[in-house]
Amino acid sequence: MTRPRAHIQTGESLDVAISGPGFFVVETPRGERLTRMGDFQLNENNEIVSSAGDRLMGGGGAIVVPWRIETTIATDGVVSADDAVISQIRIVDADATTLKRESGAMFEAVNGVEDSTDAKLRQGFVESSNVNPSWKFQETYRSSACV
Repeated sequence: MTRPRAHIQTGESLDVAISGPGFFVVETPRGERLTRMGDFQLNENNEIVSSAGDRLMGGGGAIVVPWRIETTIATDGVVSADDAVISQIRIVDADATTLKRESGAMFEAVNGVEDSTDAKLRQGFVESSNVNPSWKFQETYRSSACV
């Protein structure tokens, strides 16, 4: 999942897709990791987090937004609430040949990262999966038939 994929519109204000190269930086218990999965939400501390609960990183650390206030995310990653700038989502580039895949769509940047200058964000969209649903169904069916 290191290549850009088609975008699916969700309409959710914290869902974000990256157009072009780049990765979101999230803080996990194992340290900072990279992902292109942009299905974010708020946790109990009003931090923007991944579906796994990993904190989305901005230029100054985790991004915290006021509760129940309309949040906008500009194409350059600037996060605003009620027209007040809160943070900017950290998007980085990494050499795909040196990324170490962890679980799912999570990667460790073995040789470091550089801040992205080309990526553009789309609020209310997520990147499509690289799994073909019909192939996945066939694989699941074959596995269960062998039991």
